[in-house]
Amino acid sequence: MTKDVFEPITVTGWRMGLSTFLKKELKAWFGSSIWLKHALLWSGVLCLVGLQSIPDPSPDAGLLPVVMMAAIFPPIGAIILSYEMILDEKKTGSAEWVLSKPVSRTSFILSKFILATIGYTISMLLIPGLVIYLISLTFGMAPNIFGYLMFLVPLILWQMVLSFLTLCMGTFFEKASSTMILPFTLLLLGINIGEDPIIGPFGPWGLYKISISFLTGENYPIYPVIVSCIVLILLVVIAVWRFRKHEF
Repeated sequence: MTKDVFEPITVTGWRMGLSTFLKKELKAWFGSSIWLKHALLWSGVLCLVGLQSIPDPSPDAGLLPVVMMAAIFPPIGAIILSYEMILDEKKTGSAEWVLSKPVSRTSFILSKFILATIGYTISMLLIPGLVIYLISLTFGMAPNIFGYLMFLVPLILWQMVLSFLTLCMGTFFEKASSTMILPFTLLLLGINIGEDPIIGPFGPWGLYKISISFLTGENYPIYPVIVSCIVLILLVVIAVWRFRKHEF
């Protein structure tokens, strides 16, 4: 006969509950079929474009249309999923109940950002990206694997910016429309702004242009990557600050 023994938790401060929250979020994503459903969905969306464009050897075809689609459609899904993560828990009262325990609000919020970074990236861009690479390999048009992985990095950052922005807005607002209006505005206008030769290289909207440059060999400033990393950090800091002041 064995006895269950509670494992003492010695973590204090802002990290209290982080491992527990993170296990819960990752289990909810990877422990169910949701990660696979999104992987199949976005692989299918990008394959519809890839099967039509990859066989075309012209300079304006190939993987370029895939980049454009990857910069628009998976981020739409990421925005919708991100707004639900915080608003649903606030509306149902689960956030209030969980935070009544000896855990920190900072850990609660950080677990959401970590899931958006790991879960959404794997299911919505890395797996679909691998599928597209295999398709291009089938047609004998696959780029260098290192260059291909580098071309995915700006797209991942772009999706993270939109997802993080949505999560941050979720700490300020209670309605879905208020939470998603800014991320969707950035998504819809960002592609066009990125084309501007003056302001395009100085914001996250230029990330997809960097992605294209890895495929075409063109030179494009690295500034959007630097700015995006700074923006991601700021969004996390603002979200944590706001959520710690939220009254349940």
